[in-house]
Amino acid sequence: MKSATEMIHTRVDSALKKDATAILSEFGMSMSDAMRIFLSQIVRTKSFPLELKIPNETTLAAMEETEALIKAKKGKFNNAEELFNALESK
Repeated sequence: MKSATEMIHTRVDSALKKDATAILSEFGMSMSDAMRIFLSQIVRTKSFPLELKIPNETTLAAMEETEALIKAKKGKFNNAEELFNALESK
């Protein structure tokens, strides 16, 4: 016998939803599928299924440097290797 279902409503930034939906569709799943998997993992493990950390100063600086480089190049890297090479040459 199938159990009753409930609706969950949440507000997210439009760009975040659009980007996440596009990526999930590449996996062949919907936002609802992803949320069911996420919630199932919480129940199965009785914990939050992602490791949450506050980045340290070194990590924050590296993230900011990468974001600035991507923004300066308008995100136009053909692959990760091009991005890494650009970061190494700084």
